Amino acid sequence: MNPREINLPEAIEMVSNFGGAVADEVAEIVKNWSGPFLVYDGDVKIDGELAVGPGPVIVWGSLEVDGAVIDRQGASRTLLVVLGDLRCKNLITLSQVCVLGDVDVSGVIFGEAADGNDRMIVSGTTRAKAIVNDAHWFHLSGQVDADFVYGHVDGAPTSGFRAEELFISEVLDGEEEELDESIYASTIRSDLIVQRLRQGQDILRDSPSTRRHELMSSLSEVSETKRVISLEDAGLFEVPDEVFDTPGLARLTLDFNEITSLPARIGELTDLRFLSLDNTQIRRLPPEIAKLQELRTLSLRFMRIKQLPDEIAQLKNLSKIFLTYSAFDEFPEPLRGLPNLVEVQFWHCEPDNPAKLEQMIESLKTLPSLTTLGFYKGEISRFPTAISELENLESLELTEIRIGDDAMNRLLASLPNVRVKKST
Repeated sequence: MNPREINLPEAIEMVSNFGGAVADEVAEIVKNWSGPFLVYDGDVKIDGELAVGPGPVIVWGSLEVDGAVIDRQGASRTLLVVLGDLRCKNLITLSQVCVLGDVDVSGVIFGEAADGNDRMIVSGTTRAKAIVNDAHWFHLSGQVDADFVYGHVDGAPTSGFRAEELFISEVLDGEEEELDESIYASTIRSDLIVQRLRQGQDILRDSPSTRRHELMSSLSEVSETKRVISLEDAGLFEVPDEVFDTPGLARLTLDFNEITSLPARIGELTDLRFLSLDNTQIRRLPPEIAKLQELRTLSLRFMRIKQLPDEIAQLKNLSKIFLTYSAFDEFPEPLRGLPNLVEVQFWHCEPDNPAKLEQMIESLKTLPSLTTLGFYKGEISRFPTAISELENLESLELTEIRIGDDAMNRLLASLPNVRVKKST
């Protein structure tokens, strides 16, 4: 079946005619694209792989693919809208996929976002052997039926696996990543996952083992010499009471859980030096966090916390903080002037906003001990001249940051005595 071309108003009308909240949401996404749209009228069946892009595609019916479906080619973003059901072996969403029917994947649904607006929306039931999310936005409105869920997926609890437990070694980093002092964890290689899924190869272990029962049963037996609790990706919806009953706890990791609030009891952990809440659903920090006077590191990456409580200003020993840049409209006021804050990391730097960045850099000048600054995952068109006025800055790290050559050269020229590291 050969596709036909339609323009943007026709595409919006086609999607809107389906009605319902999800159709309205998809129509809003379609509005962000210009034409032409390739449209397949009726049901479509494809042998082998379907690689969508670079232009947007609408299937006015159901889509069945024997192999993998991938929704982006190269560096370009694209859009796939299926107004019926979608069935395939593996689904790789690197940009935007919207399905108004059911999704039935015999293998793996894998998501990795290059843009803060990238998302996968499913109105009906989602079935898959596994759903693996590496910083994408999954919005699954209907029932979710998957053996394993790794990473955050709206509408489905995580399954409680570490990367090295769930994935075969061929898609894990060759080296362990040091998160801080004594905690290590393997991470997945998204490029290798995409490669293997497109070839129909496995990325999951035959018999993964879960740590959840072991972790929960051992909380009350934490060694006083180690004083560490790591509940990363443990399928939690709240912080277990046993955490607060652990004497002398120095490190607490709650990353990749569906936890929606941090209890006031966090103030009881007066020996806590390291707290990581990355990729949780927590929207605010309680004022009792001011009682954590020993806290050195606070990690709030990939979260929707839009402001910090004033009590953060009382954490005089805080030396490192990792923030979700896109969540803040301006620099968090409680951080101004913190005497021992030596490292600030900004994650998810989308969208590019020069005025906001200038305000952030100006505010960083209030930190007397700042030596290390990092920007991760996003786009920065230019750095303001004020960055050269950070008197004690020794290191600037730009990881997965898109920046033009001219802007990069100007940045390097303005920071002759700063170690600038750019990596992809």
